[in-house]
Formats: sequence, C-alpha cells, structure tokens
Amino acid sequence: MKNILTIAKFTFKDIVKSRVLYLTFWIALFILTLSYITSEFSYGNVLRISIDFGLGGASLAANILAIFVGVNVLSDEIESRTIYITLSRPISRVKFLLGKILGVSSILVLSSFVIFGTSLIVYLLRGGALDGVIINSLFLGILESILLFLIVLFFSLITSRALSVINTVVIYFVGHAITHISSLSFVKDREGLELILRIYKAVLPDLNLLNYKPFVFNSNLVSNQNIMNSYLYGLAYILVLSFINAYVFKNKELS
Repeated sequence: MKNILTIAKFTFKDIVKSRVLYLTFWIALFILTLSYITSEFSYGNVLRISIDFGLGGASLAANILAIFVGVNVLSDEIESRTIYITLSRPISRVKFLLGKILGVSSILVLSSFVIFGTSLIVYLLRGGALDGVIINSLFLGILESILLFLIVLFFSLITSRALSVINTVVIYFVGHAITHISSLSFVKDREGLELILRIYKAVLPDLNLLNYKPFVFNSNLVSNQNIMNSYLYGLAYILVLSFINAYVFKNKELS
C-alpha cells in the first residue's frame, strides 16, 4: 500500500507541475464571473443558473482532464523510459498502475471541487441551499470522469494516442445518448437495432445513469435507491476497468 501511495503522490505532483491544472483555474474563474453576471442580469431562476454552471463546468473540466491526462500518463513514461527506472525497484506493475490511477483520480477530484466551489459561492450568496441531489450529482460526475480516465488509459495501452482519444470521446457521447436512443420508436420497431443497443449497454457504460444534473431542482423525481444504484453502477465499472487495465499493463511488452 505504501508503494501505491508513493506513486500516487508523485503522479499528483507531476500533473500539477505540468500546468494542466491551469485549465481548471481558468474555467473556475470564467464560471465565477459568468455566474455573477447572469445572477445580476437574469430574470429567470438565478439559483438554477449558478448551480448548473458549477456542476456543468466541473464535469466538463474533469472529463477533459481525464481524457488528456489519461492518454499521456503512461505513454509519456514509456517513451521517456523513466518507467524502467521505477519498475527496476521492488514494485510490481500492478501497484505502479494503481498508484497512477489513484494520483490522477485525486487530480480529477480536486479539479471538480475547485470549479464547483467557485459557483457554489454565488449560489449560497444568492440564498441557495445545498441538498443531497446537488452533492450526489457532483460526486457521480467525479465517478464519470474517473471512468473516462480508465477507458482512455485502456485504449492507450493497446493503440495510439489519437485513436485512444477518439474512441473515448465516442464512448462518452454514445454513453450519454444510449438511453434516449433506446426509447425511440424507430429503434423499438427494429429488433436488430434494439439487440445492438442491448449488447452495447451490457458491455459499455450507460453514462446517463451517472448524470443527475437535470434533477437538481426536481429532487422529488429521484429516490435514494436510484442514487445508490448509480453509485454501485459507477464503482462496479471502475473496479472492472481497473482490473482490466492492470491485467493488460502487467502483460504488456514495454518498448
């Protein structure tokens, strides 16, 4: 466990030094400014606008970081050959990978908290109150970004960086649209299409199950059981993908 935490700490520091977190702070500043301006001039639901900006911005930044950090986190070390120095020490490949996953996940959590926190300031100053759906929406969004990171990490182990990003982006958009596509009468009337979508949902993630942002101000439409099922769904995928990544990395020839 000590080795995993050490790798996680150095991974966290390396990402901070690479300045990719500047994206987080620029988005946070932009959202804070935009939330304040819209709250001053908007005639609609000011609270909804500010919290939507916060949750949406946190999700967007974390997902972008997940994809572009994930595609480089191992590839850079392999290309620069620094990975050989690390693995020459008494540390297994699996522990090394788990440390990387933990380090990047910490960055994604930090990014989400910073961006959501800036919008939360405006939300609370305008008289808003935190409830369970808002908090759960934030944490489920973090789970989604970690899941995307593990997906792009998997692709980076078996294919090029460009294809890794493209495949992950496709899975992201399809994962959010699959529920709506499945409900279309056009699909229901065609058994072949419906079968393909069922196979997709059985293998690849339905990311819409982790998206509770539309229910932030309609919490009566969400039950505690729904939220619990979403957490279990997201965590199950994260565990499975972590295992798959560990297996692939353990058996990969580093060259």
